[in-house]
Amino acid sequence: MLADLIIIGCGTAATALTWYLSQGRQQSIVKLKEAPTLNINADLKDVLRETQDKSLPYVVIEGKVAAIGEALKSEYVAGMLGVIQTIILKEHRTEWNKTTRLWYDTSRSIKDATKVIPFSLKGVDASVIVDEPLEARGLDLDTVYDKFSPVGSTFGESLVNWATGEKTKGYQDIEKLLPVGTVLTGIGKLTLEKDDVRLGPPTGNGDYILSALNKSQILKQMESKVRTWKILVYIFGTTTAVIAVACLWKWYKKYREMRLRRQQIEEIRRNRQRTNSESEQGDQAENPNAGVCVICLTNPREVVILNCGHICACADCAGALQPPHCPICRERIARINPVFHS
Repeated sequence: MLADLIIIGCGTAATALTWYLSQGRQQSIVKLKEAPTLNINADLKDVLRETQDKSLPYVVIEGKVAAIGEALKSEYVAGMLGVIQTIILKEHRTEWNKTTRLWYDTSRSIKDATKVIPFSLKGVDASVIVDEPLEARGLDLDTVYDKFSPVGSTFGESLVNWATGEKTKGYQDIEKLLPVGTVLTGIGKLTLEKDDVRLGPPTGNGDYILSALNKSQILKQMESKVRTWKILVYIFGTTTAVIAVACLWKWYKKYREMRLRRQQIEEIRRNRQRTNSESEQGDQAENPNAGVCVICLTNPREVVILNCGHICACADCAGALQPPHCPICRERIARINPVFHS
């Protein structure tokens, strides 16, 4: 029963979690649909000045990425500039698995560094400074360089690698960049600070988003994820309900079997009281197959254990067996029937 309860509990928790995530995504979609789309122009500061705290809690803007100060230079591509740069160096190895007796490929990151400089989204005649861009969702950097450099080895090194069970195949250099001039859609809180318009994470509900997709494409992507979460809710919920019904049926059958056993034991006890006037020796003489209970060695053998068919216990001991297994063959007791001696 404990295992059944654990399974039902895990299924219920998975259903609740996926439902919570789907509802959260749905609320984000509703808020994004309601968010106004503003143009980055000279009137933007006037719009913010007219608000109570010089801010708009959740808006959508679109502009081109421009560095504030000197832009980052690509380490591998000449003339390419960016505002966010990630350099990754991976080592690719082949290792011997002693369990499967096979060689398999692995990799590990030797270097994974990200640089960020201040940047803004520019419109026709104005710009918006972007705060905390790495906290935004949907910001995918362009892979501008990806090269694998194999490592050669001599015959002696190959023997050493074979003996140690590991070999370096080569190194992979990857550079990712958010290039200057990329058109981004920014979704978040817009504020006016010291005559600068800034975009940052919203204070309430809603996602902070920087994406190369436009608003309608972002909504379609979010709605697709919501559909996936709803499918998972249906799968987890239906599976949990089926398991719960199966467990309830199993528990009911077990309860019915126990109640039947108790009724049978009570019937046998009443039968014993009716025949208790005869001595134990007299019973054995009349029916030598009856004997005494193999458990208590006191009461006569008065039940037949099914399905194995052994007649080896009294009603009291047969009803108290936990777990309910035959003391002779250890087979599970399905039911017990009284034995009537003629």
